[in-house]
Amino acid sequence: MSASDVAGIFSRYFVIGFFLPAFFTLVGMSQTLSDSFLPSGYRGLGGGAQIAVLGATGVLLGLLLLGLNWQVIRLYEGYPLVESRRRLPLIGGLRKLLITR
Repeated sequence: MSASDVAGIFSRYFVIGFFLPAFFTLVGMSQTLSDSFLPSGYRGLGGGAQIAVLGATGVLLGLLLLGLNWQVIRLYEGYPLVESRRRLPLIGGLRKLLITR
């Protein structure tokens, strides 16, 4: 199965933007964390099965990130601060402080 077949199942936008970062983060964490932090079911699997578990978890995490993409962008743009400025006076002061810098 080539990379173009995988991109045919999922769009390249999803694969490159959400799945690969999640997958490689999980692989990095599985290699750097000590065994006491890893789940016992994961530790008992063989090498190929561990990669398959990380891949499946990466797909689920990528789908979660894809679903949260719009909300995270709005958070970075500052819209939640603008909307909550009326309810919480402290947020209005914080927003003014951040914008003036």
